Amino acid sequence: MTNTNDRKKQSFLHAAAKGMRAHIVPGLVLQAVALSIALAYYFNSFAKNLFENIAVLKTEYGFLFSAISTALFGGLIPFLYLLATKQIPKKSTHKELLFYLLLWAWKGMEVDSFYRLQGIIFGYDPSVAVIVQKTFIDQFVYSPLWAAPSLTIAFLWKDCNFSFATLKEKITKDLFTFKIPSVIFSTWVVWIPAVAIIYCLPMALQVPMFNLVICFWVLILNFISGHNNQAA
Repeated sequence: MTNTNDRKKQSFLHAAAKGMRAHIVPGLVLQAVALSIALAYYFNSFAKNLFENIAVLKTEYGFLFSAISTALFGGLIPFLYLLATKQIPKKSTHKELLFYLLLWAWKGMEVDSFYRLQGIIFGYDPSVAVIVQKTFIDQFVYSPLWAAPSLTIAFLWKDCNFSFATLKEKITKDLFTFKIPSVIFSTWVVWIPAVAIIYCLPMALQVPMFNLVICFWVLILNFISGHNNQAA
């Protein structure tokens, strides 16, 4: 029993380390982009005016803004890239488009709700203490307990051709005890700094920044995946 547990632990650490190595370069690119945007907001007057106009829209339209903007940046733009690079089967184009739009519209409202709750609990001042607390809850509570599992299952359902029967067969103990935790562990190197940058911004700009971050991240990963598939 001890040897089996040791092998599982080694396998988990190996998978996590492999994922971390794969994510480190695109993660640094993503963080550089996010940091540049945040710095532009604080130190560039043109960028600040632009972002403040976006903040006005976010404040005025609330959850509707979050749903539409996240469906656009997290769903439509990555979908169009996948379609252009022929990574989506023609027979399921319409179903996958609807899936991407609805999933990310929902996630936009979910993330908006989560950010608002964090603001109520920890405050809205982007101080170091507040950023650390929000980042910790985001990455060590919200992400492992809900965000990562829900997205994994949603995309697994898509990959099962939207069959709940097939999905049921794919949902195993190993999915929750090995696969999802290893992915979460490997992407912390990317998402902990990225999320901290998001929380550096005022509340009304956190969802728009999340939109840009998730869009760049999905595009980068899909580009790498498509490149690797072509090389193979």
